[in-house]
Amino acid sequence: MTKIKQFIKKYEKMPVVARASLWFVICGFMTRGVSLLTTPIFTRLLTTEQYGVYSVFNSWLEIVTIFASLKLGYGVYIQGLVKFNDDQDRFSSSLLGLATTWCGGVFLIYLLFHKTFNSLLGLETPMMVCMFIMVISTVALDFWSARKRNEFKYATLVKVTMFIVVMKPVLGIIAVLLTNDAYKVEARIATLALVELAVGVILYIQIMSRGHEYYNKKYWKYALLINLPLVPHFLSQVILNHSDRIMIQKMVGESAAGVYSLAYSMAMILSMINTSILQAIRPWVFQRIKAGEKEKIQPVVVSAILVVAFCNIMLISFAPELFAFLYNLFVDIEMYFEKTKSVMNIAIVCAAINLITNYFGIMWFGYAAVAYTTLACYILMAILHYCSMERMLRKNNIKGKIYDAKIIVAISLAYVLIGTVMGVLSGHLFLRLIVMAILAVVLYLNRSRFTQIFVLIKNKRH
Repeated sequence: MTKIKQFIKKYEKMPVVARASLWFVICGFMTRGVSLLTTPIFTRLLTTEQYGVYSVFNSWLEIVTIFASLKLGYGVYIQGLVKFNDDQDRFSSSLLGLATTWCGGVFLIYLLFHKTFNSLLGLETPMMVCMFIMVISTVALDFWSARKRNEFKYATLVKVTMFIVVMKPVLGIIAVLLTNDAYKVEARIATLALVELAVGVILYIQIMSRGHEYYNKKYWKYALLINLPLVPHFLSQVILNHSDRIMIQKMVGESAAGVYSLAYSMAMILSMINTSILQAIRPWVFQRIKAGEKEKIQPVVVSAILVVAFCNIMLISFAPELFAFLYNLFVDIEMYFEKTKSVMNIAIVCAAINLITNYFGIMWFGYAAVAYTTLACYILMAILHYCSMERMLRKNNIKGKIYDAKIIVAISLAYVLIGTVMGVLSGHLFLRLIVMAILAVVLYLNRSRFTQIFVLIKNKRH
């Protein structure tokens, strides 16, 4: 009991941003964990063909979301909350109005040519209707969640997230069990849409009732000019995340794709950790730039990079997630200065290079080469975005550096070196454990350095 009380006291003394980040990570693990744990249940309740349709639905949902919502909840919305700090309610409601109008327009195009789209996507009309419901509901949830994160008000966000995490599989299982065999996959998809709609409607009304403004020319133009060029960037992320597995499946076989997908599942854990850290520091970075306090950014970001590198090495030994984290840091600065065309150009170039190198890598060296070609593309993206960021800082007369290239390169080289050593020791578990233990000791001895991530940004508005 004494230890529990001590833990509770330490938790209560934690800065609000530290508690918020902790709960964001827990929610992320719960979301993916519950999804992973319930997968065997749905594979037994659905036929192989039905589960295949469900997988196709999820794959297309990711792509349709980009075109139907422009992913306004990512980047431009968070940036706008900082830029229009004194008018957040009207900004939020008008952007939600833009998302509604855009999504409605895309849905209308679908209805006019639904037979063609159904044939192309391999889905029926009811499933597509559910997909569009999920898209607009998710936009409302993303806006609301982003604002809660920006304010570090995590309690309500955790409750809503947990409600969604629990209700989706529970209602899904009940619906599939009670539905005729011929419509089980439709029942599963319908419950997903129902849960997101129930939450989305409430949050949609809340955002609109606070802002009282559906259309605002200034905010609509601002959002479109920034996010339209980012569509290729979002699509390139889909390509980088999925093209390797698809190409392995097509060129090598299902078994090889399954082996590669197992490693990819571990990478998704890292991606979730990286995303949680980015979501915690992104609003603060924007606010420090706006306040002219860019010198405060470097210590926080360096500590964050070290944490991400350590987690990558401990979980996978050698993965591209560190460089994905780095390029997102640089993209955030590019987006702050509203120069998204360079983001678009880099995305197109790197996606094309990834597809080409994946193809020849598999042909010449086997499917294991895909891991290295993907890593190389992430490194290239990080370098190109850093150069683009530096160019924009010079154009905007920002003297000095926000991120020190020497420190970042040093950390990256150390990460690659340690990852290579861990790869060489892949058949020697005891030696790998020794290396991990040494890294853990180093992290513990330097724990005070990493806690400054939270200490420096706990009073983010000052």
